[in-house]
Amino acid sequence: MKTILLPVEFNDSTPKLVAFAIYFAKEIDAKLLVLHVASLDVGFVIADLGFQYLPELEQTELKIESQELQSIQKQIEKANVPNEIILEQGTASDVIVAKAKELHADFIVIGMHSKGFLMEAILGSVTHEVIKKATIPTLIFPFK
Repeated sequence: MKTILLPVEFNDSTPKLVAFAIYFAKEIDAKLLVLHVASLDVGFVIADLGFQYLPELEQTELKIESQELQSIQKQIEKANVPNEIILEQGTASDVIVAKAKELHADFIVIGMHSKGFLMEAILGSVTHEVIKKATIPTLIFPFK
């Protein structure tokens, strides 16, 4: 059985990406590994005294993200596609590429938003970084 690494954000485009990944997984008889990469600074806030680390904020946010992943997992299970959910913290592109290698994924299916040339040049893109670093086929699902 092949494996597909599916990095997800939790935005309006996620359901379309998940639906495509389910379709693709069924076509090639693959397992979906659904990955969400949480920010490293999720527990930090800017207060009058500067940055402050609040572990309870981080725990709350990670719990919410875990629940989002479980919701996606239920959708995939309804489609009878083998799957696993993974929640990691770190730099998204680095974690995605490392997990693909660690889990011996055959494909990465990732979404990409069109931000325009200037925004892309200034901000970069997780998807572009993954494309540059990945050593396995990477399918891009465009969002508008």
